[in-house]
Amino acid sequence: MREQNIPIFETYAEALLDAVSRAGLLDTAFHEALELRKVLAANPALPRLLEKPAILKEDKLALLRRVFEGRLSPLMLNLALLLVHKHRGGNWDGVLEFFIRRVEEKRGIRSAQVTTARALMADERIRLQDSLEKFTGAKLRVEYRQDPEVLGGVLFRAGDLMIDSTIRGFLKELRGRLGRLKVETSATAGSPDVS
Repeated sequence: MREQNIPIFETYAEALLDAVSRAGLLDTAFHEALELRKVLAANPALPRLLEKPAILKEDKLALLRRVFEGRLSPLMLNLALLLVHKHRGGNWDGVLEFFIRRVEEKRGIRSAQVTTARALMADERIRLQDSLEKFTGAKLRVEYRQDPEVLGGVLFRAGDLMIDSTIRGFLKELRGRLGRLKVETSATAGSPDVS
């Protein structure tokens, strides 16, 4: 996400939130936004195509209508068409991200990431999410990631809260403690005996 575009993302996201709220379509738009972000992530060529000035605006609009008409609510499709019309088609994903965040804020849902060395089974995800929701006291929308470098355990992030119970985290902490112990030992070894 390009930082200079954040005000643009917020403006369009707020407008979408207002429009779908007034139309009574907040749930529909929220679920569409979640799915659209997955589609855009899986097809990174689409946002790049939507921002290319060499491609005619009319062609971009026709493509969006051909692909999404009848699959998206009219308000969500109109957002995409408006972004292209205003030469901001490449900002669609950022607008959706901010829209999702705002809806979650209104609903008291916090975004969170869980990183593990291996993919978790569905029942493991449910148990872990239940535990994390009890711990944080908040409803969570958890994005699960895999990173073999964590070696084992769980790395949890939600806003400014981070809990690192990974083997990699433990080894890093142990390395730091041993380093401090080494410094303390060498500092006391050279001090004179005052007894």
